[in-house]
Amino acid sequence: MRAVGIGAQSTATVADIETALHHAGVSAGHTVDVIATLGGTAFMNSVQQAGRNFGIPVLLVPKDILQTRGADCQTQSERSHVAHGVPSVAEACALVAAGVCSVLTMPRVVCGPVTVAAAVSSNEQDIKG
Repeated sequence: MRAVGIGAQSTATVADIETALHHAGVSAGHTVDVIATLGGTAFMNSVQQAGRNFGIPVLLVPKDILQTRGADCQTQSERSHVAHGVPSVAEACALVAAGVCSVLTMPRVVCGPVTVAAAVSSNEQDIKG
């Protein structure tokens, strides 16, 4: 399972989300299995629309589930930690979506008002190298 996690400011647009997805190597050719983001956020609808535009399913991660992968994040955002209890929403979302033993393949990158990270499941990592 290959997953991309998205975090964003409340003002992020669909175009902003799509730009971040392109940065992570996502295209309509499906180099990712799922896009994940924190549910109940102001930017959630933009992420869902970007997912529809790319034809990729979007997983809305509840905050309590997001927090289970906080210790596995590689980067730190004070804003994210204060607001959501994790060092990086994008990284934690990617890790949750990729599965229990997943690992980051791309730590959080800031693309304007959006952050993006990527993770793979442990079996995908074993297959790919």
